[in-house]
Amino acid sequence: MLDLTGSLYLGLRHPSAALGDWDALTTGVPAALDRSGTAPAVAARLARLVGAEAGLLFRSSLHAFLDVFSSCPGGAVLVDAATYPVARWPLAGRRAAGVPVRTFPHRDLRGLARRLRALAGGRSRPLVVADGFCTGCGRTAPVAGYLDVLRPYGGVLVLDDTQALGVLGRDPGPRTAYGHGGGGTVRWSGAEGPVVQVDSLAKGFGAPLAVVAGPAALVERIGARGPTRVHSSPPTSADLRAADRALAVNARSGDRLRARLLWLVRRFRRRLADRGVPLGAGDFPVQHLAPTDRPRASAMHAWLRTAGLRSLVTAPPCRPGAAITVVLTAALSAPQVDHAADLLAHAVHRTAGRGDGA
Repeated sequence: MLDLTGSLYLGLRHPSAALGDWDALTTGVPAALDRSGTAPAVAARLARLVGAEAGLLFRSSLHAFLDVFSSCPGGAVLVDAATYPVARWPLAGRRAAGVPVRTFPHRDLRGLARRLRALAGGRSRPLVVADGFCTGCGRTAPVAGYLDVLRPYGGVLVLDDTQALGVLGRDPGPRTAYGHGGGGTVRWSGAEGPVVQVDSLAKGFGAPLAVVAGPAALVERIGARGPTRVHSSPPTSADLRAADRALAVNARSGDRLRARLLWLVRRFRRRLADRGVPLGAGDFPVQHLAPTDRPRASAMHAWLRTAGLRSLVTAPPCRPGAAITVVLTAALSAPQVDHAADLLAHAVHRTAGRGDGA
């Protein structure tokens, strides 16, 4: 079975033999009391990679968002309507405290500006929450635009940049669409301003932990006041070894892996185009067939599974209908990518006429 549902974009798997030995898997103390030197060092390296002043590690992005929203000063929270659910769940605490939490249309700067004007009312430092990269529509967040809209209010942009970390980076160009370094959307956009980045390393870097990176004063505040740091354990020794290894591989071979990934994605797209099957826009490794209705998407998904290809049926809020989605990684071979494209083309053509065109 060829499985194209996993998001280890650079193909980093960190087998146990590559991580060395450790005396204990966990320290047995809350993260706030952890005095090991490994976590701060890894957090500092990640902060430099994404272009932030400081960083702090967490067991997961859910832990990280809980502490960000519990610790960041400010008034109203404005959330992009297509933001990934993990960033939205912890906002229940803000609502319970009486803080206005509103959505604004996906990537809509004018809509955001209208919401901010309506909610201004003397409240200082609003938070704007969005994904750095949207896999649904294949676009990066308008980071510079968000910062411009927020500036008159002294607000802070909070980005879930999990998808882009390890894939996108600085100085993109026609032949290097992902850019260089793997530092994420803020690096890719070249924007500057008060951004708090919450990034899981579980996708691009293959390590199950998260980093909060941003202005030093805010990161220090989150570290001092975040409730999960008091009530939860720090990342395990295995997590930290995997993150350390991922950063080393990224420094040594990351741009080569990203170049291979881009080559595979473009090969996949060309092969499907040659077979008369259009894809959604963009070269990001999450690739969608054109939207259709859910019954047809489900029928294609079932047939693909019987044919030996595991795919996804997705229906993101920023796109109509449902679509077959596959995820490409740098660990795939060219023949595997070609075979996947051929199976997808066959699935589309064999279900033609069942609902909307794909």
